[in-house]
Amino acid sequence: MLLPKGKISIAQLVQPIANGALVLSLDTDFDGCMRVVQEITKDETIYLANSMNSLRIEGQKTVGIEIVQQFDWEVPTSSSSPEATWGTSRPSAAAC
Repeated sequence: MLLPKGKISIAQLVQPIANGALVLSLDTDFDGCMRVVQEITKDETIYLANSMNSLRIEGQKTVGIEIVQQFDWEVPTSSSSPEATWGTSRPSAAAC
């Protein structure tokens, strides 16, 4: 994971570290990190798993499908999920 040095909070840093991610701090902003990511992922052996990849949204639909499946295919009237951004809630809703 590439993060801009000094631009994120400790709370934002804890989650990737707690989950075993390799976190690199770059002396740039978020756009600079994205430019580096785009260069790195030109190598086809490295998979881009962020919002720049349209297939990521298809994969996130499985969250909504899993929820409905666990309710015997009855769509709940509401659900709650922790989100870093609203970008991940759209695919879950689309699945339902």
